[in-house]
Amino acid sequence: MHNSRQIKTEMQIKDKTTSECTDYKEEPLLAIKGYDEMPPFFMSLISRDNLWAFISSRGSLTAGRESAEKSIFPYVTVDKIHDNYGTTGPRTIIRLKGNDLWEPFTPHAAKEPDIERTLSKGILGNSICFEERRVRDGLSFKYRWQPAGRFGLARTACLENCSNQTVKLNILDGIANILPPGLDSRMQANSSVLTDAYKQSELQSNSRMALYSTASGITDRPEPMENLRANCAWSSGLDEAAVTLATKVPDAMIQAKAIDPCALNCGQRGAYWLHGEVSLEPGQKKEWVIVLDSDLDAAGITQRIEELDTQDGLELVKDAIDSNAAELARLLASADAFQCGNDSMSQIHHTANVLFNSMRGGVFINGYNIKGEHLQAHVKQANHRLYDLHETALSSLNGWLSYKECRSQIEALNDLDLLRLFLEYLPLTFSRRHGDPSRPWNKFVIKTHDPDGSPCMSYQGNWRDIFQNWESLCLSYPLFLEHVVTKFLNTSTMDGYNPYRIFDSGFDWEEIDEEDPFSGIGYWGDHQIVYLLRLIEALHAHQPEVLNRWLDEKAFVFANVPYRIKSLEAIFDNPKSTIIFDSELSAKLRVQAKEKGSDSALLRSTDASIHKANLTEKILIPLLVKLSNFVPGGGVWMNTERPEWNDANNSLVGNGLSMVTAGHLLRYVRFCRDWWSQLDPDKQ
Repeated sequence: MHNSRQIKTEMQIKDKTTSECTDYKEEPLLAIKGYDEMPPFFMSLISRDNLWAFISSRGSLTAGRESAEKSIFPYVTVDKIHDNYGTTGPRTIIRLKGNDLWEPFTPHAAKEPDIERTLSKGILGNSICFEERRVRDGLSFKYRWQPAGRFGLARTACLENCSNQTVKLNILDGIANILPPGLDSRMQANSSVLTDAYKQSELQSNSRMALYSTASGITDRPEPMENLRANCAWSSGLDEAAVTLATKVPDAMIQAKAIDPCALNCGQRGAYWLHGEVSLEPGQKKEWVIVLDSDLDAAGITQRIEELDTQDGLELVKDAIDSNAAELARLLASADAFQCGNDSMSQIHHTANVLFNSMRGGVFINGYNIKGEHLQAHVKQANHRLYDLHETALSSLNGWLSYKECRSQIEALNDLDLLRLFLEYLPLTFSRRHGDPSRPWNKFVIKTHDPDGSPCMSYQGNWRDIFQNWESLCLSYPLFLEHVVTKFLNTSTMDGYNPYRIFDSGFDWEEIDEEDPFSGIGYWGDHQIVYLLRLIEALHAHQPEVLNRWLDEKAFVFANVPYRIKSLEAIFDNPKSTIIFDSELSAKLRVQAKEKGSDSALLRSTDASIHKANLTEKILIPLLVKLSNFVPGGGVWMNTERPEWNDANNSLVGNGLSMVTAGHLLRYVRFCRDWWSQLDPDKQ
């Protein structure tokens, strides 16, 4: 999958558009020729670390680190990103001989007939390349976005003279609308004009490093507030060009006016431009790189300048790009992302499927090995009292331990609650929730590395998303199926439903935000029977004795989601309003979880102990709940104000009849019947 051979697969997309797999610097790329003839579309750029980027086929983009709160460009909705060409992201303007002006990739004017455009993406999703050829002049311009590891987001540009004559060009190339840090997504959306007044961009002396910050913290209160962090941009490779930070430079370039050599720009949107005269011999290329990063403190900025403003600076960036790609490939390989066969496109599709599955559900960080210190932290976070009780024994779990060794030490302590927490433990990395701006209600936080740079273990996901990803992942790691089933069952509720979101440190539920039309409450019970069935089918096929062991053992718990199903009479009165939200309990659970650990959000018995159930109960409860809502001749009634299985309408429909769940109920019952009929009652 990683060699440089030409893959000659090609298919027709539209009349003037083709897609093929080609090579670019020995990397297989999927290419769409004439992509600009298509309606604009959206692409994600994948990184092994916490860098995120979403790029429009028009060239504009949003990007940042970790979350929308650490953006390099404004995190806005997809339609606005499509419309932002020329105002946000890269822009290139080239003045040719005879004052002829060439602006590659511009979507605003009618494209000249001899212009050829190609958009390519690497099979790992970590490289997006735009290319435009100006046939009559023999010129080609391309640029490629790639993650550059600890240096941030890299844009490598290349101008090539394919003609047989020397050409002299006046070029402007750079990035528009670079944000300072400290502007959260709500401020970006609602107060962008106000924030412009606070912005300042400053080119560092004797350096190509520019910093983007705010002159002060943004507040309307009469109090001093400093902002001591900055976003940054740095370039290398176009020595003929000077750096200018003037916001309106493209207008000056188009109007053939003098370029403002701005080194300090206050009260305007941040920009980074390279401007100069370039001469290219026949066949010659000129390549340069611009690197952007977010949220650096003073020490980080100083270190970054010392590293990059050297002879080895560009090589450090290239090495970081290569290292990020290699780490991503290794991570995906551990989830069986690469296949060998005669059908190259099928292999590429498989890799893409595993890639996006892994981004949602995560990948096990070190196979079946478990890091003792991280397991200790997991137990302590979940239940402070339980951790204190076993602190001496747990403290002996150090370094990387084999799965069997770690489990045997936990089982030797003979504590079902401790074993439960071990079985809820999933050493995953690379996981994140929806982050794309087409779903602005999905708040994402990408945690892939600890502050010291070592890979960290973390996951988060919406219920209906993450379990389907884990089902596929466990085909590669079947020993963790028991952990996934345990997490599923222990985060389900006594009334047979499940919370909205789960993560490595617990689960979460929705609350109403009166200012957000997408907010609401309700059980996200969609796909519940389907997912549980497929998981226990897989576990039973792999290790049937595991499920048998837990049938009569009260080792499972219930999530205490602060929702209560209304009475039958109340539901008949208003079938679209079925849930009571207990705001007082919600606040209490959140406080207790913070003070005592996430186990505080579990259902309690009358004596305040954690309420327990065996596996038989946990399997029967969702089945009986669905059967109690079965409408003969129709399906299972969705009575929880959220979809049961209705992806066509997604979250907009929370009532109606689900035929998919009804169909799977039959398979669910048959599975349980066949399984339980084979049990030896004398051994149970």
